[in-house]
Amino acid sequence: VFADRLYFMGRFELDPGHPEHRSTTSVVLRATDWFPERQTPPSSNSLVVLKFMKEQVQFEREIKQRVDFKLDPEFVIPVVGSSNDSEQAEWTANLQEKLPE
Repeated sequence: VFADRLYFMGRFELDPGHPEHRSTTSVVLRATDWFPERQTPPSSNSLVVLKFMKEQVQFEREIKQRVDFKLDPEFVIPVVGSSNDSEQAEWTANLQEKLPE
């Protein structure tokens, strides 16, 4: 219950400070995943980055390219979860509450 109130989506503690990357279409933030066993596949790595994209079509294109080009996770940070893993209404409400920008 406390995690739901404190962390983005009840699990990600956002690092304070400047974004790791910002563009007109996305922002990337460092975070700690307090429940890395929920990652796909489950992991013990709790240090993550969260990429927020402005447009759904851009998100879908990036995910498709990662699959189509079989990008090596040794060189490209893998996707271990996304907004597609949650109810859209919950994701949107949490985003507005925890990241009001």
